[in-house]
Amino acid sequence: MLKTHCIRCGRKLKTLESQELGFGKICWEKWNSGSNIKPLFTLEDMNVKKDNK
Repeated sequence: MLKTHCIRCGRKLKTLESQELGFGKICWEKWNSGSNIKPLFTLEDMNVKKDNK
């Protein structure tokens, strides 16, 4: 399904590739930079939970 506006910033998408992705070029690069990925837990969290049983 083609999107008409960027999911991240709301600007109108002009290229077919952007419409397929749902992101403009800059927003796609920022989205894929890894800064949006947050871990659900860390190994340290798991160790603390085991110790507090």
